Amino acid sequence: MMSIAITQPVSLKLSKNPDKLNITFFSLFVFICGLPSQYILNLMGELYVAELLLPILAVMLLLSGKTIPVLKQPIFWGFSLAWMSMMMGYIISDLVAGTSPSNYLRAWGRNVVLLSDFLALAILAGSDKRYLWWYILGTAIGSLIYLRINGTLLDNGTWKFGYGNATVMSVLAIGYFIPNLLSIGLLICIGIFSIYMDTRGLGSSCLILAGILWIRNANPEKLHISIKSLTTIFVAGAVVISIILIAMTQTGDEYSNRRGSSNTVRFEAIKIGIIAVSDSPLLGFGSWGEGTKKYAAMFHKETDRGLRQMGQSNILHSQSFMAHSQILQSWMEGGVLAAFFFLFFFYHLIKSLKYVVFDRPFGYLTLLITLILFSSAGNVIMSPYAGSHRLGIAMAIAIICILKIEKNRQSDDRI
Repeated sequence: MMSIAITQPVSLKLSKNPDKLNITFFSLFVFICGLPSQYILNLMGELYVAELLLPILAVMLLLSGKTIPVLKQPIFWGFSLAWMSMMMGYIISDLVAGTSPSNYLRAWGRNVVLLSDFLALAILAGSDKRYLWWYILGTAIGSLIYLRINGTLLDNGTWKFGYGNATVMSVLAIGYFIPNLLSIGLLICIGIFSIYMDTRGLGSSCLILAGILWIRNANPEKLHISIKSLTTIFVAGAVVISIILIAMTQTGDEYSNRRGSSNTVRFEAIKIGIIAVSDSPLLGFGSWGEGTKKYAAMFHKETDRGLRQMGQSNILHSQSFMAHSQILQSWMEGGVLAAFFFLFFFYHLIKSLKYVVFDRPFGYLTLLITLILFSSAGNVIMSPYAGSHRLGIAMAIAIICILKIEKNRQSDDRI
């Protein structure tokens, strides 16, 4: 099959043998699959168009005769078994709790779609890791197009939940073509702007990525700990922290109430989630928080107290409670068997982050991989298990699988 090779500039300091991004039938199909990642179909719940296209692409890759080593990796089947544990936990907990069909069918369907997502993306990335770049580029461009078509204006809310992440992904993707110093400058600018737009997490991530790029620019093969590298790390860390503190100080008055209320709600949600899990550590209370009226009342009482102290009213009153944490939410809904999936996921996220930042040869995918793994690790602790996070979870699992393949090949080379 004919292909066009996209080469990268000599000035970009990467590992010795960087991959060429070939324009092929499959790479274009992968790019197209990423484009509708924000387009939602409302069936029994939210289903993204990309989640319909990815399984088709995976089947095509399997039938194409391409070698897909990820299917032979224990980590791939480990995640499949962890998913089975989660599904079993939900089924048992829902049967014991007497969850209504409308809730457990939506929750079980969410789990099935997650399985389809990470199987498809693991096959995609496992057949050729360059497809990750094409998919992420498609996702970033498709998200920006989606926002513009819908006439979404740029403000602090839409930057946080729309424009910001797509812009960062676009910049990291085009890092293949531009010098590292320019990438560092762009990341710093986006990081500062994000903090000014009250998107602290994304802004801090951009500045940390800029620091990693600065440090690894001089250590493309592996981060060698020396006086010089430690000095670079110290200077980069000091600069990043200083920029974050200055930017947050400049926006302190404008967003202080929102930040205070957000912190209060998150802290109380996690605290009450831990209480609920300790009350029933083995079995969950049922899908979508059914059977958690007691904890919903506790959450309303505690957040009401904190918000009133800041002069705000509390509108967070519900008959069910869902902890703002993927681990705690799955544990509350499906018990310890469901939580095992996210605990297993979190463990491998941390291991993979260490490998990418310190040991893996630096390349055009490094910062993209780092951001996805870092964001996913934060989401496991601080974000809900919702449809908007499914593709992110699946992408992180696919990355963990291909990193494991890389490490195994390095081990084979040393034998």
